[in-house]
Amino acid sequence: MMMTNSIGLVGFGSFGKFIYSHLSPYFEVKVHDEIISKGTLNKFKISNDPLEKVCQCDVIILAIPVQFLEKTILKISTFINKKSLVIDVSSVKERPVEMMLNLLPDTVGILATHPLFGPQSGANGISGLNMVVCPVRVHNVTLRYIVQFLEDELELNLLKRTPEIHDRQMAYVQALTHFIGRAINEI
Repeated sequence: MMMTNSIGLVGFGSFGKFIYSHLSPYFEVKVHDEIISKGTLNKFKISNDPLEKVCQCDVIILAIPVQFLEKTILKISTFINKKSLVIDVSSVKERPVEMMLNLLPDTVGILATHPLFGPQSGANGISGLNMVVCPVRVHNVTLRYIVQFLEDELELNLLKRTPEIHDRQMAYVQALTHFIGRAINEI
């Protein structure tokens, strides 16, 4: 089990809800979203906590579109728990990692991740699905607990990468996918 008392989830769109459904059985998860609806709050039986409260958690997951990442990191950088671990779930890694390193306090841990699945592909469960982890500024003991939780409890297949290798591999996969799609369309 991960050594944490609380997880703060910033962003409660479709992926944030998906994350919440998999983590809330194990942890207290505080949620903040700028545009969350009352219907969503009632459905999940949660409150929309103030961002300042969510950022005092041991682990903070940024489940927001990458175009809002810099603004959010700037906003939280002044009041974040200085011992927190910040995890992003963006589909690209180099730019988000650069932003987190440059904008978050040096005492804050950083783990870049990319779940290679989403609410649709994980609708029948996430066991055996792939997730990329890019340890950036994570204490080895903390990383070991996170890896153990993700592998043993959630049964994910973890792929350790650098942000650069991740982005290069994703660019290749996306280019190949688009090429095949165009070829099929032309046929």
